[in-house]
Amino acid sequence: MIKIGIIGSINKSLEYLEQLLSLESFEIVGIYNSFENQQQRNHPYILNQFDSVDLLIQQADAVIILNEVENYFSITKQIIKSGKHIFVTNPICFSLEELEELINISNEANVKCMMGMMNRFNPAFLSVKSNIENPLFIEVFHLVQYESVEHSKSVVIELMMQDIDIVMNVVKSEIKRISATGVKIISETPDIANARLEFANGCVANLTASRVSLKKVHKMKFFQPQSYFNIDLIHQKTDKVFFKSPQTDIDSKFLLKEKPLGDSGSIAIEIIEVNEENIVRKALTEFGDAINNNKTPIVKPHDNYIALDACMKIIKKINSFSEE
Repeated sequence: MIKIGIIGSINKSLEYLEQLLSLESFEIVGIYNSFENQQQRNHPYILNQFDSVDLLIQQADAVIILNEVENYFSITKQIIKSGKHIFVTNPICFSLEELEELINISNEANVKCMMGMMNRFNPAFLSVKSNIENPLFIEVFHLVQYESVEHSKSVVIELMMQDIDIVMNVVKSEIKRISATGVKIISETPDIANARLEFANGCVANLTASRVSLKKVHKMKFFQPQSYFNIDLIHQKTDKVFFKSPQTDIDSKFLLKEKPLGDSGSIAIEIIEVNEENIVRKALTEFGDAINNNKTPIVKPHDNYIALDACMKIIKKINSFSEE
């Protein structure tokens, strides 16, 4: 059993605590939080309270850092240098220089370092990930209401970074050209942004992120020869639109609709079965598996570096365009 310590505000990340308590692979040794007195909590769980990060690290095999943490980078660095495995829920707090340093020291310490990017564990995406082959065009819309996110960073980092991570994970090719634009509506940085990523293998991804929408929308479309996938990350639903030859047989319960195209076949929409699973639970299970079986975590600091590097180039494009 992995002895895990928690750093941060449980009141703002209660789901992580509940899932850790439900997983047999973890034993919670306690919590350190410099922001609030955990005695004034609004949850029913009683945790051992550590007075310092040092004491928590001494008692733990692994540490999870939640969102509300002072000295985010220095604490993360201290944990890794202490030889403890670490799960970071909010990697957008790091700069490129900080991520590069964390990559180096985690390699030296030989610890499992897993960082955010929770959409990688979304069941709707996982239901078709293995079937997305050589996509030629990708379209992403990530829209939220203004009050639902904090705005200390660009909308590109707050919302688009995780989508870029998924796109890069699927395309597996270098970006050769970026076009981008953004508009400031309420904040001092753009509240809506659009980026077009052209990859060396010919794939093009068009991503839109907005924090001034009237409703939440988070959808992805992956277009490939003869088919494309629609993924709804919020409602965890997926379907496939594809060319169906006369010989193709599909279980009718999965066929949403079909439009004949004469003797050549038809265009069909197939509902993809999505296995319902809590995203946080899935991520924590993968983290525990990486530790227990000495496996490379699904989301590594290097993945965050690649996505953040693309975000910074997008922001630079937006800024240069607005200055013209």
